[in-house]
Amino acid sequence: LTIWGVFVGMAAIAYNGAHLNMDLFSRAIRGRWRIALNTAVAVVLLACCVFVAMQSFQVVALFARAGQVSVAAGIPKALPHAALFVGFVVSLVAVCRRVDWPLPRWVALAPAYAIGSVAMFWVIQRVAAF
Repeated sequence: LTIWGVFVGMAAIAYNGAHLNMDLFSRAIRGRWRIALNTAVAVVLLACCVFVAMQSFQVVALFARAGQVSVAAGIPKALPHAALFVGFVVSLVAVCRRVDWPLPRWVALAPAYAIGSVAMFWVIQRVAAF
């Protein structure tokens, strides 16, 4: 649950633009250079989000195929690892909305469907285990 809180909170931080930055330099920059810097930060953040989301999706798929469960709680290992994927995808959408890039409607609905799908998968898997 803590892992999910951290990665969902990351999206809120990305949306507000409150992520770590070098204030010493960024506050001194004005005008067009400031716009260029903000654009570069957004592009690098988007590239990192895409890269980590793709890698975490592969890890989640591996855990789901293997059917591994945690020893202590007995929950599928894919669930906590899916927090990375969902967090970075939601961060990707948040950054795009913050910089006001147009996105298709399905992008706004995708996180809710992803979370619901994972939750239902877990419920069905638990019910089928009885």
